[in-house]
Amino acid sequence: IGGGAPRFYLPLDVQAPEISRAQLVVQTKSEQVRDKVRGTIEHYLAGNFPELRGRISGLENGPPVGQPVQIRITARDHQSIQGIAEAVEALMRREATLTNVNSDYGEYLKTAHIDINQDKVRALGVDYTTVKETLAGSLDGAQLTTLREGEKSIGILARLSSDERTNLASLPYAKIPTSSGTYVPLSQIATITAGNEPATVWRRDRQAVITVYGDAVGVQPSDSIRNLSAGLEKIRENLPPGADIVVGGCEEESAKSQAAVFAVVPLSIILISLLLMIQLQSIKKMALVLATGPLALIGVAIILAIFQIPFGFVAMLGSLSLFGMVIRNSVILIDRISQLMTAGMDMYTAVVEATIQRLRPILLTAIAAILAMIPLTRSVFWGAMAWATMGGLLIATVLTLVFLPALYLLVFQETAGPAQGKVRS
Repeated sequence: IGGGAPRFYLPLDVQAPEISRAQLVVQTKSEQVRDKVRGTIEHYLAGNFPELRGRISGLENGPPVGQPVQIRITARDHQSIQGIAEAVEALMRREATLTNVNSDYGEYLKTAHIDINQDKVRALGVDYTTVKETLAGSLDGAQLTTLREGEKSIGILARLSSDERTNLASLPYAKIPTSSGTYVPLSQIATITAGNEPATVWRRDRQAVITVYGDAVGVQPSDSIRNLSAGLEKIRENLPPGADIVVGGCEEESAKSQAAVFAVVPLSIILISLLLMIQLQSIKKMALVLATGPLALIGVAIILAIFQIPFGFVAMLGSLSLFGMVIRNSVILIDRISQLMTAGMDMYTAVVEATIQRLRPILLTAIAAILAMIPLTRSVFWGAMAWATMGGLLIATVLTLVFLPALYLLVFQETAGPAQGKVRS
């Protein structure tokens, strides 16, 4: 109550302290009843607590994001963007694919502003530190000492009764010590005015920021953001100087993860090319092997579309790993072609014979890898990678056995028909 749960789970989206927030952790008996329990809680909150903004979500895998759709409005101060944040929130509430739309500007709290009269303070010999400490002692209490009990340190406070601490009407009568040893009431040196202000304000890179959140329903977060793009562009046209609107959430975290992976992809390609060059001793053959790598993306796209699996970060890792599996088969096939041609076969016969000879080992290794991925398909985290690997490897293996021999003959300009020597079938 008053904040989020401790980080009992590494990717937990820890909530900041806020007096209007409470968080419950519900552990179900099994995966099968999880969705049922979730629906029951949602129905209970909607029917019994209409004034409560409740959000039910599962524990995240990977870096914590929170609500997947996030729009950040930044500027030099919060007052200049508060109206813009309200316009963005209204736009997101009109979007049919979004739910649980809210912002982090915080609930408004009643406050008491104390304006100290500097002339009176100097005349009475009162400094600001004394006023601050006295008010803190009147409202919160003053710590006298610390009691140690085993491994715990317990602070001992001297403070007024609960009625006196919470009654702002008694605040003007708070006694402030002066340099002469006497006391004056706070009302003699300060003016107290009632007001209100947000309970929580956020800054990012020293800029004031208000974030509007939402959950995607029935679609991917990127689809919801795409639907909002036209409305956001209209709002951007009326932004004050220095203000900006930035898309965060899943889109931003996915871009960061992909950027971290793709930053090392060029180096990986260079190293792979170097190793292939050492193995094959031919630029053309190296290019042929590298050309078969993208064939895996065909299978990845097909299987993800069939099972309606989003192409997330884990699926992307599986697709990248397929590149090495596919070019390994190509190296095996081209190396066998070279061996047969060295033995005296003409190119056409060598290509056909090598494909027939390497058909069984290539298929068996691909099938073994596919079968090994089956247990991972039920994993919440690794399931997308397993499906991407299975689909990509299956399609790429079949296409490699057709595409690579034809491309080999095309690149090396073999136009003659089959040699008269016997070709095993």
